[in-house]
Parts: sequence; structure tokens; C-alpha cells
Amino acid sequence: MTTGLGFLIVAYVGLESRWGVTMRISTSSRYGVRALFDMAYHGGGQPTQIKDICKRQKLSQRYLEQIFNKILKAGLLKSKRGPQGGYALSKDPSEITVLDIINATQGPIVPVACLNEKKRKCEVLPACVPGISGKKLRICWWTILTL
Repeated sequence: MTTGLGFLIVAYVGLESRWGVTMRISTSSRYGVRALFDMAYHGGGQPTQIKDICKRQKLSQRYLEQIFNKILKAGLLKSKRGPQGGYALSKDPSEITVLDIINATQGPIVPVACLNEKKRKCEVLPACVPGISGKKLRICWWTILTL
């Protein structure tokens, strides 16, 4: 996470669209960003226990365990069992983007439902003003969150 602190600010504030609707990042995504940033800052590449992250970040341990299960499945974390165990980042922190964490915890960011690639294509999208604007907004989000 090259400029993770800036991304944390974006994650908390959200971005405002043209229509005055604030697009928010879910709590699980915000906690995931905070936790992985904490691991990158404090972990030194070594396994970190969830209880230590929760203590420093003032997060619920049970909730962070659920979040870490999603992030682990996405391949951003690796786990190690045992007394010296815990979680470690699966790759260099500079290679993990906020968008990676958001996609792992809440799924893809789609400002307009019809832009979700998992859904079928919209027949009126080429002439749909919210769809066209939403597509541009999504590109802006991707650009910011993948720096």
C-alpha cells in the first residue's frame, strides 16, 4: 500500500457523485484496510495475531476474524498456526491496493447496479445517462483505489 494513509482518508470520507449521493465503503472494508495497514506498519513481514491488531486499532476481534476469512480466501493474507502463528500479508504491502481489500470484503464497487459484471448486460446502457455516468464514476474509483 504505497500511500495507504491517503486511502484511509478516502475510505472514511467516501466520494460524492454528481447527484449528491455519497458512495460509502462498507464497515468490513474500512476495518480490513485498517487491519492490513496495521500489519504492514507493525508486522515487519512476520505473522501478527488478530488480538494485537484489534488492541491497536480498537476493533472487535470476532468481527475482524470474519473479515480476515474473506481476505484470506482472496489471497491477500496467509495464516500460520501455533504459538508463533497469526496472519501475514501474502505479498509485499506495495502490491496490495485498497481496491483489492474492498473487492475481498464487500465485492466489486458498482455505483449503478447494471454495471455489475456478474449480472447480465443492460440493453439500454449505451443510451442510459445514469449508466454512462456510473461507468465514468467507477473508472474514477478504480483509478484512485489502485494507485
